[in-house]
Amino acid sequence: MIHLYTSSSCASCRKAKAWLDKHQIVYKEKNISAEKLTIDEIKNIFRLTEDGTDEIISTTSKAFQKLNVDFDSLSVQELYKIIKINPGILRKPLLMMNPGCK
Repeated sequence: MIHLYTSSSCASCRKAKAWLDKHQIVYKEKNISAEKLTIDEIKNIFRLTEDGTDEIISTTSKAFQKLNVDFDSLSVQELYKIIKINPGILRKPLLMMNPGCK
């Protein structure tokens, strides 16, 4: 199953959903602005990155700019907590396929 993490104001998210629908690809959407990510979901997102935070943190987002945090100095647990509280710092859409899916 494909998981698509979106936010309601994201034009790229709407385009991703339209593309998946057009190609009749089944997915499960989670609007992370309306429904918070769990720590386990955040851990899973990080497990699938190759370059860590550079791939998934949007340094140009308003949410990131407001935080004014040195992400390099955070522990992994602190980072998870910040993302859980401030999901707007994540790049969107995030499209993930569960291991074992084809």
